[in-house]
Amino acid sequence: MRRWTRTIGRWAAGWLDVPPDAATGASRLTLIGNGRIHVERPGSLRRFSDKELQLELSEGTLEIRGRRLAVREMWPDDVWIEGEFAEVTVRHRRP
Repeated sequence: MRRWTRTIGRWAAGWLDVPPDAATGASRLTLIGNGRIHVERPGSLRRFSDKELQLELSEGTLEIRGRRLAVREMWPDDVWIEGEFAEVTVRHRRP
C-alpha cells in the first residue's frame, strides 16, 4: 500500500507540476551555510544534546553530530537547528 501511495504521489506531482516532496508529504532539508539546517515537515525529536540530534522524518531518521547544537525553533511544520555540524546523515527506512 505504501508503494502505491508513493507512485500516485509522484504521478500527481508530475501532472500538477509541483515538486514530488510537496505531493507526497516527504520532509525537506535545507542546509544553510555550515551553521543552520531547516527541516520542513519533521516528525518527533528522538534524541538531543549539544553534540548529537536525532529527528524522526517521514522517510527515516535525520542524525546530526557536531558541537554546540541547538534547536532554535520547533513548530509542527518546521524546525530550525543551529550549530557546528560535523556530520549530517539521513537513515532511510526499508520498505
